[in-house]
Amino acid sequence: EIDPENRRKIVITMTKKGKAAIDKGQKRMDELFSRIIERFGEKETRQFVRLLKRFADAVDEETAK
Repeated sequence: EIDPENRRKIVITMTKKGKAAIDKGQKRMDELFSRIIERFGEKETRQFVRLLKRFADAVDEETAK
């Protein structure tokens, strides 16, 4: 839809079918991550999350240069 206040701007709205596809994909990803975390166990999962956070922090620091 064209924005009535700014005709150069186009507003895109997701359909019900699109929302359902997003929800389905999210559910599949949640199930996948749950199975992976179960395989790793709590200790290794916590270690992975800690290392991933350190990695993300390093990326942020390097891209800020």
